[in-house]
Amino acid sequence: MSWCKKTIVIIMVIFAIQNSYSQSYNMGTSRRVAAGCNVNIYDNGGSGANYGANRNDTITIFSNNATNHFVSITIQSFDINLDDTLFIYNDSTANPAQLVPIGSLNVSWLNNSNSIIVGDWTYTANITNPSGAITLRLKTNGANDGAGFFITTACSIGCQTVSTRIDTLLTTPPIHREADGFFYVNVCPNQQVNFVGSGSYPTNNLAYNQSNDSTTFVWQLGDTTYTGLGLTNVSHNFTPGRGYDVFLQAYDQRGCNSSTGDYVRIRTSANPIVNIQPLPDICTGSPFNILVGADLASDIVITPISSIQQSSLSFDSTMFVPDGPNCTGLSDCYNTFVTFTSFLPGQSITSAADILSVCFTMEHSYLGDLQFKVVCPNSQSVITHAQPNGGSLYLGVPVDDGGGCSPDPSTAGTPWNYCWSDYPAYSYHGTAPNYLHQGQSTNCDSSNRANHTNFYHPMNSFAGLVGCPLNGTWSIEICDLFGIDDGWIYQWQLNLDPSLLPSPWSYTVNIDTILWSENYIQNTTDSSAIVIATQGGTFNYSFTIVDDFGCQFDSSITVTIVKTPLNNFGNDTSFCTNASVILYGGQPATSYLWSTGETTSQIVVNSTNSYWVKTTNSNGNISCIDIDTININVFPQAIVNYTANHLGCSPLNAQFQDLSTPTISQWLWTFGDGATSNISNPLHTYNIPGLYTTSLTVTTVDGCVGTKVDSNYVNVYENPVANFEPSTYRTTTLDPMVFFNDLSTAATTWEWTFGDPTSSINVSHDQNPIHTFSGYGIYKVTLTTYSEYGCVDSISKFINVENTFYFWIPNSFSPDKNGVNEVYRPVGFALDITQYSMEILDRWGMLIYKTNNYYDSWNGKVNNSGDRLKHGEYVYIFNVTDLTGKKHRYVGNVTLLR
Repeated sequence: MSWCKKTIVIIMVIFAIQNSYSQSYNMGTSRRVAAGCNVNIYDNGGSGANYGANRNDTITIFSNNATNHFVSITIQSFDINLDDTLFIYNDSTANPAQLVPIGSLNVSWLNNSNSIIVGDWTYTANITNPSGAITLRLKTNGANDGAGFFITTACSIGCQTVSTRIDTLLTTPPIHREADGFFYVNVCPNQQVNFVGSGSYPTNNLAYNQSNDSTTFVWQLGDTTYTGLGLTNVSHNFTPGRGYDVFLQAYDQRGCNSSTGDYVRIRTSANPIVNIQPLPDICTGSPFNILVGADLASDIVITPISSIQQSSLSFDSTMFVPDGPNCTGLSDCYNTFVTFTSFLPGQSITSAADILSVCFTMEHSYLGDLQFKVVCPNSQSVITHAQPNGGSLYLGVPVDDGGGCSPDPSTAGTPWNYCWSDYPAYSYHGTAPNYLHQGQSTNCDSSNRANHTNFYHPMNSFAGLVGCPLNGTWSIEICDLFGIDDGWIYQWQLNLDPSLLPSPWSYTVNIDTILWSENYIQNTTDSSAIVIATQGGTFNYSFTIVDDFGCQFDSSITVTIVKTPLNNFGNDTSFCTNASVILYGGQPATSYLWSTGETTSQIVVNSTNSYWVKTTNSNGNISCIDIDTININVFPQAIVNYTANHLGCSPLNAQFQDLSTPTISQWLWTFGDGATSNISNPLHTYNIPGLYTTSLTVTTVDGCVGTKVDSNYVNVYENPVANFEPSTYRTTTLDPMVFFNDLSTAATTWEWTFGDPTSSINVSHDQNPIHTFSGYGIYKVTLTTYSEYGCVDSISKFINVENTFYFWIPNSFSPDKNGVNEVYRPVGFALDITQYSMEILDRWGMLIYKTNNYYDSWNGKVNNSGDRLKHGEYVYIFNVTDLTGKKHRYVGNVTLLR
């Protein structure tokens, strides 16, 4: 808390009245006060001026009371710059190395970063200090001097050390230390903080007994204070969205205060969701991005929670101020608000200078119509400008259109800045604009907010706001109390003295994660969720914002999803003439439009073309459309025809020939006997007589299929079976006639060939002919039969006509070279010439000639060579086998004639 010298003088006067015997001392480079039980101590500037720069002043205060030997000091006011420090030593020497500590520190220090309970907090010399003295030391740098301090003294029987500690392990949520050296507790909205503290008594029982139960603990929580005997544990709910300084201090049964209190900082989160924009209706299947961000164009607008100690706040929304008064339905006065939360609890306005300025950015014709009032949180107020002052002066460059009682905004003009202030360092026009511009009918001079020039004093001093709480909601009330004119306020700002702020620390709670818990969310990022829905309906997309503190904030955003019609013609379609296809539009749908111009849900097509349908499903807000296209090709039908040699005898080799049109790519023949073929012109053999139904199925190159079936198309005739039986298969030339008996079946015509070319009749067409063979031999007899359909069969058999056995042996021959009867040989019939031999012997039994060749002859010589033998008789021996296999032997005489 800042204190000016004026305040110090007031307190000093109060204390002078209360204790007219107190003496006052200013600190010097080295000063001692022997009778220090009831004195006032100031910095070197005394009660009326700031302390000096580059000071290193000390003052030691001793007790002059033998019973109350120990000095205590109470801080009544304190304004030490952050760069300067007041040290409090628990001893009588100015040498810090020789000092006895107060509490657990070698030195206790106080400056503006500490929270001081002015007039209530006391430091007492430790009971282990034999001198009972306290030494103060003020160390300053070369700049930024402050008002200093005012301290009163007293003497007591002596204090043992009291110190406090906030337990970092037992306090919940947990306390943690960060890199800046401070301890923090991160708190979510509605989350209770349970503090666990304790006292420490290192000098206990030197003079008296101390304990937590006999010690009063003071919890300064930033927005409230809990004080109680033995109050080591407290629980508290903090208002979300700002930071709090928490101090734990204590004093024991002798009133001895803790010289070393404990300190933590509370950082509270708050709901970062600023606004949830209505989502437009969407169609299924269309990606839709739900944007989350600080940008006002986002669907879910969030702002990271920041707690910044601010002494200036603005109302930044443009506000129209209609003409007044006495306009039905319209107010004469309009209020706008700002709320401060950065100051310490209980901190208040102590002087007019604590309010640096109130500034407006506005335009209005006729300042004399207006009244401005500043209202603080406890409803104290000050009128900064009162109607009718200002007359016809303009604020800014307004559009002076006569106003009237219309609530509709008029055309806005150009705003200027106007500031009211009592701060002595600023430059002013005067107490009110009309005082300085009397008789002028132009614009009031604007204020330079950057250089703090051309400011105006309020008509009523800001001193009327002394006692107003700094924290809370402040408002500006603007009243239009005279007719005709209106205007616009673009912004106003309340600026309090920043030196009133406590220790300057701030924080921001960023967004860590966004969790989504609804169907159809396909992908998420740190700032968006992509929705691709497949079903229509109204859906609440629940989401959770998780911040850096782990705090979760649940909400939902509603979206209406319209089902997109699903057109799916599938692949392009082809079919053959004399057929058609039905095309169906998608479902659900409220309307259809086909490429043919039809508007029905389905159409029938039977011609080659490209067809499309545009299907629409609408809920009145959005139309979801799907378009699909299909190509239809209609091909000529197959005309099936074929030919074959379909009539004939078994086996019938039927050659089939395809005559189908148009161009054929595939064939399937069925021949009626279980056989099939897939070639274009097959050859098929029918082995079994009968009637056969055939068919041909063809496929054109375009895929059109046709079939032709011919019942009993193939007729395979039965073949005759030729057969006969002769009256004999073996006869002789003595009986060469043979009878032939026909045994054929299915024959209607007969043709016999007897294999007897020398016969005058070698061929016969009789069914049962008779043939006389012309001589001996083996004859091939063939019967060829014909059916009524010309089918043929033949069979051949052999007839053996044998000669009658005959063997004639001549009894003489004359090899006399006359050409007659020159050689000797037998003549035989029906001989097996392979079983033949002829021998010629003389009368003495000598072999003269021998042969096994039936056709050889004896010429009258020995072995048919040399000289002819003498005439006479010779012996012959013939061994002959007839055709029946019977052997014959002939022995006799042959005469060799001259």
